[in-house]
Amino acid sequence: MHEKMLDTSPFAMIAATRRQLAARKVSPSELLSHFLARIEQRDGEIKAWRYLDKEGARQRALELDQQMGAIACKPALFGIPYGAKDIFHTRGLPTEGGSKVLDGNISSENASVINKLDGMGALLLGKLTTTEFANLGTPPKTGNTWNPAHTPGGSSSGSAAAVGARMALMALGTQTAGSLSRPAAFNGVTVLKATYGRISKAGVIPASWSLDHVGAFTHTVEDNGEVKTYGLKVVYTPGGQRRYLADEIQRVFSQTGFAHKIGFGTKAAILVRDVTYAHMDSGSTLAIDTPFDKAGLHRLLTMAAQRGLPTVFTRTVYRPEHPFSWLWGKKYPFITTLTEDTYLNRIDEALADAPFERNHSICYVSDFYGHDLAAWLKQQGIDTLILGGVTASGSIRATAIEAFQMGFHVMLPREVIGDRSQSLLDFTLLDLNARYADVLSLEEVSGWLATLPMAVSESNARHRQPDALSE
Repeated sequence: MHEKMLDTSPFAMIAATRRQLAARKVSPSELLSHFLARIEQRDGEIKAWRYLDKEGARQRALELDQQMGAIACKPALFGIPYGAKDIFHTRGLPTEGGSKVLDGNISSENASVINKLDGMGALLLGKLTTTEFANLGTPPKTGNTWNPAHTPGGSSSGSAAAVGARMALMALGTQTAGSLSRPAAFNGVTVLKATYGRISKAGVIPASWSLDHVGAFTHTVEDNGEVKTYGLKVVYTPGGQRRYLADEIQRVFSQTGFAHKIGFGTKAAILVRDVTYAHMDSGSTLAIDTPFDKAGLHRLLTMAAQRGLPTVFTRTVYRPEHPFSWLWGKKYPFITTLTEDTYLNRIDEALADAPFERNHSICYVSDFYGHDLAAWLKQQGIDTLILGGVTASGSIRATAIEAFQMGFHVMLPREVIGDRSQSLLDFTLLDLNARYADVLSLEEVSGWLATLPMAVSESNARHRQPDALSE
């Protein structure tokens, strides 16, 4: 065993380092200084770093220092120093692929993963060595963490060696055949190799389009969980034909002129869809599998009622005699369980006493189709709609788009929108935010409602039986 591997470090793991950052025992700049000193100490013999961006990292660390006041709200990778294999494009830095062919090549854009980690506040130290183009070409001069005279394995040689030698808390690598698992084993570190396509390869120099995987080296399985959960969040397009990182979708939208803010209007109504036992009971086949703040939604409804603003609850019902309902049941069979009087279609207990002014049932995907809800809202001067509830059937999406087409400002508090999976929900919210609505935090929406005047008379919001809006 190499003697220097016995050195102990106060920043050996991401989770522990995050706790020190949260406790203000260390700042991002101090953390950076520690790892730059570690690199100075170890990399002369390990040779894991292809390019070290000291000045860029120091500037970034100073920016992160200024954000420490909100550290409790920051992602788990905030301030965490990491390196990237030299086939990940990094804006303004060399990306040479371990080859003389690309000697001096400077990237103009970031790889999607780099963008994602930058958005999480992770601190890029520089680029790490690789075999030529991550293939069987010329190996780098990098040595093994435990014995620099031995091979670190490839092709993600520098990534595994840097983490193993504690010169970074995390490093990005890739695998076509064994380029993550082999270096991890050789250097005694943990690696995440996700299912093919689950982490975007956009902006990564390819070895094989059909086999390449992006992965991350850390010290422990716990650390890799932090990276997977907070740093490499993934969403799927419907049908799973193509797969994107959340930031990649946002980047595409923003670069093409999407995703500007609509902003609030002057008077709002709250529309809630399908917060019923069918979607909230974990034993139901229709249950959502995403966090949902029912208490927060109840508070929002109460605030609206106190200000005399309309609140409407809508549930989806299946009526086999109805042409559309029958057709929808053919396409989406789970809908057939939502008959009018079934227990599953009752409003969830958490909202049972919520102040809904209207309470109705509908066979259609959109809340608006087939009745006069839009006209009723506009008669009251409503120009802003706050939508909450379950979008497993596509109802929130359909309602948001139709409301937008009718000229309403559409607001979606993300904590009170639920779906069958986080990936589907992420994609839906990203798409709606880019094209038709503002996706905001519950706190932002509540904060705006709080600025509106309280109703002069006692609120007329109350539960009603299904009314003229029912289909």
